[in-house]
Amino acid sequence: MKKRNTYFLILIGSMILTSCNRDYSISSFDLAFTNWYGSEGFMLKYVIDKDSVRIHYDCDFENCKDTIIYNRKLSKKETYNFYEKLKELRTDTLKKFYIGEYLHGRQVLEISGDSLESKKVILMSGYYHPVLEKLTIEIDKLLQNEKYLINRR
Repeated sequence: MKKRNTYFLILIGSMILTSCNRDYSISSFDLAFTNWYGSEGFMLKYVIDKDSVRIHYDCDFENCKDTIIYNRKLSKKETYNFYEKLKELRTDTLKKFYIGEYLHGRQVLEISGDSLESKKVILMSGYYHPVLEKLTIEIDKLLQNEKYLINRR
């Protein structure tokens, strides 16, 4: 009986150690989600890759230039979780253009990666798409500054 309990404890211990040392390696990928606020004259571009998340700001005003306003290094676990969600969303099934009734705003999604569909660019103008909504929620989870969330709470 003691021998059986010992084997059981060794089995449980090895399972715990294996789960703690999970391999979070992924293929390389790049994602850029640009949100134009046309009526306000500026845009925010959310750029996510294997290492970090960045937000670029640019505008239509004089002396305005592309500026990084947010930059954060991602942990391997954060990147892995985001990449897995990105693969689940099946962005390769999206069309290239979506035009809605409100043309004042525009979003562009650019995705490329080793195990994702080859470089894909999707333009949405005044259009709600559930896949894009899920993607913006996942991007928001990576941001630690509420000021820059895409879906303001």
